[in-house]
Amino acid sequence: NSIISTGGMINIEDGATINGLRAKLKNTYSSNYKGLFSTVQSAIDYAGQLDEIHIVGGPYNENLNITNKNSISIYSGTINGTITATNSPGLQIFGTECNSIYLNNCTFPVFNNVNIYGSGSGTGLSLYNTDYNPGNIFNTMVWNFSTGFYANNSWCYLNSGNIFYENSSAVVSAYNSNLSLYYNEL
Repeated sequence: NSIISTGGMINIEDGATINGLRAKLKNTYSSNYKGLFSTVQSAIDYAGQLDEIHIVGGPYNENLNITNKNSISIYSGTINGTITATNSPGLQIFGTECNSIYLNNCTFPVFNNVNIYGSGSGTGLSLYNTDYNPGNIFNTMVWNFSTGFYANNSWCYLNSGNIFYENSSAVVSAYNSNLSLYYNEL
């Protein structure tokens, strides 16, 4: 249930409605869409280096798995599920809502204006094995978890505007991690 362009382009006129559309895919350096998808996961699976996935509305009940993707970006939308990424350097997430995010071996991740809502247990945002390749997190809210943010063997800059609200532990830095917090609300 996808529309994919293999060399041509897909134009969506202003005000057009496409029933069942959950995600649009385009390259960062192009204004043309490469594909229209009925699931966010199928857009992720098709995405290549420097591609942008634009989630259309939501909420959608999907657990998203991002594996071996280099420098992809996810924009907007609401996911009732977890975003799990492995071996995906340069992952960027902007303006998206979800239930939790787990990253392993994802160097240089960037999050801006992300809302992560929990149910009182678990971890909202987990970052494993970035080593000395830091993540950058801005204007992100992590709410209602046992642990809001957990880093293990990772470096990360928690830049201005992050809010860790109603978590038993707001921020945890474990084995060989280095966190820098600037103007955050804990």
